Amino acid sequence: MGILNSGLGVRQGNGVVLDTGKSSVWVTQRDGSLQIFSIPSDIDKTFKKVHFRPTILTNRITKCHSSVSLYENDDGVVEYSVYAVVDFPQSVEGIAVSRVLALSSSGEQLWEAILEGIVNGTPQISNDG
Repeated sequence: MGILNSGLGVRQGNGVVLDTGKSSVWVTQRDGSLQIFSIPSDIDKTFKKVHFRPTILTNRITKCHSSVSLYENDDGVVEYSVYAVVDFPQSVEGIAVSRVLALSSSGEQLWEAILEGIVNGTPQISNDG
């Protein structure tokens, strides 16, 4: 099935981001999932993969048109990431709702912000986090 296993893969608007320490690759996918791949080093030769899938909302179809922004500490270690998903109604009635999601470097959801409408683009993180 391949390394990107959500079935929908990377599409226009999604992103593949390498952290500045070159120790991990972050990939957003069309179905709203985020995959984190650790890059083996001379010290730790193991390859690790984390697959995060946001909660599916009732009667909604979740999609992602966003890349991911990383917040790295002064040592270049990723502390957390943010990206956006859009939850479309399954019927013609209703409005789209967007969620900005924050995840730890281990793929644990830290928080989410719910916004009416469609978020286009990638959420940004300021210098102070």
